[in-house]
Amino acid sequence: MKIYFYLFYGFYTIVQKTAYRDIAGFIACVWLSAFIVTYVIGLISKANLNLLDYISSWGLATALLVPIMIVNYFLILKDGRYKVIIQHNYQNESNAEKIIRMAVTILFVVGAILTLIKF
Repeated sequence: MKIYFYLFYGFYTIVQKTAYRDIAGFIACVWLSAFIVTYVIGLISKANLNLLDYISSWGLATALLVPIMIVNYFLILKDGRYKVIIQHNYQNESNAEKIIRMAVTILFVVGAILTLIKF
């Protein structure tokens, strides 16, 4: 669970640097969900489950994204839990920890993109 919140915080800090600071928690949650769906679809295609023969890739992505978004809502967004997660876990990060966090987040995104390319 810690790595999950760690990735969420990585996306959250990226969104904080844009004009969407007021909804950064929601956008970071959507990004995290979308990249998790990308990994799951990649795993399904590599496992030769042939689900993509019966359902389009967009249909499968939608069918996976909705439950993951609901879980993320209850884990991260409900009642402002993301604010508590950020304050207690990541408020006092050193510069080295920030660099590691951003590297992990970037590797997660690159891995998802490579999964899409091979998909």
